[in-house]
Amino acid sequence: MRCPQCGRQTVVSESSRCEHCRFDLSVSEATSEDVTPYARSLAEDQPSRWRMCTWVFRAGAGRISHVALMRASAASRRFARLNLLLLAFSAAFVLAAHAGWHVTRRPLDQLGPIVKPLGRGWLAILFGRHPTPEGIAQGVQVWWNPAQAIIAFGVGLCSAILAGWLLFVLCRAVVELSHRRRYRRQGRMSAAMAYSTAWIVPAFPAGLLIGLWPLSLLGEAGRWGWAPSEILLFVVAGGVAGVAAMFWWFWLIRLSATAPADTRGRVFAAFLLIIPAMVAGVTLGWWFGLNRVLAIVFDRLNMGF
Repeated sequence: MRCPQCGRQTVVSESSRCEHCRFDLSVSEATSEDVTPYARSLAEDQPSRWRMCTWVFRAGAGRISHVALMRASAASRRFARLNLLLLAFSAAFVLAAHAGWHVTRRPLDQLGPIVKPLGRGWLAILFGRHPTPEGIAQGVQVWWNPAQAIIAFGVGLCSAILAGWLLFVLCRAVVELSHRRRYRRQGRMSAAMAYSTAWIVPAFPAGLLIGLWPLSLLGEAGRWGWAPSEILLFVVAGGVAGVAAMFWWFWLIRLSATAPADTRGRVFAAFLLIIPAMVAGVTLGWWFGLNRVLAIVFDRLNMGF
């Protein structure tokens, strides 16, 4: 048989434990191995992530009840890792798109540089001259530091992977602890939590949209007629990410309804309040904390403006 914990073939011995990872194969009769379409396709070496995503998106009450009793497997962990990596890449792309940009505005009498940065690596990308309502010519210059963007992407990607892993572990722990003691260590909802990361996929385009923010910056500074509006970008991107997050949250609340009756209220409270609060806290902490750290790093590397 195949071990549901490590995914490798094992021989059931008298101890009823996997010979590779020592997982107790008789841990519970209430839960079962992972038999989702992704687990089956991975066993055939033809994994189909998109098919599994649509399987999650279209899950009705019966399907959610079914996956809630599946134990985490090598397939579910692989599926979650790939989606969390996708989320980390999107977050790092957003961070890099916002790093290294600086706009200067000053009154001037003739065309030319307004001010030169003191730090290293700055490139003058755009210079424009616009009249103010008072009739004073105003020069607008946009500077970009490619080194800052590269560093921000690398640091952002690594830290986002760590933050995503930490958040996933915390969510799993909350789900486990929200069940009463006699239901713990059965692996309830462990595979379902991993497969719920499918909702990251429809949220991924939001990161790409926000990554177009420099075009809005340049368009506003250069008075381009075709540049995307900054407000429109953030509204559309926020709407895409918000809808995906709401559907994920609603999916988890439906998942909580499959818990045993005597522990259902605890699980419902965890999915309704605790997990969203943790997601918001880790996300805000990552964004503001990392921006603060990067500001210090850029200053130490003499890359400040």
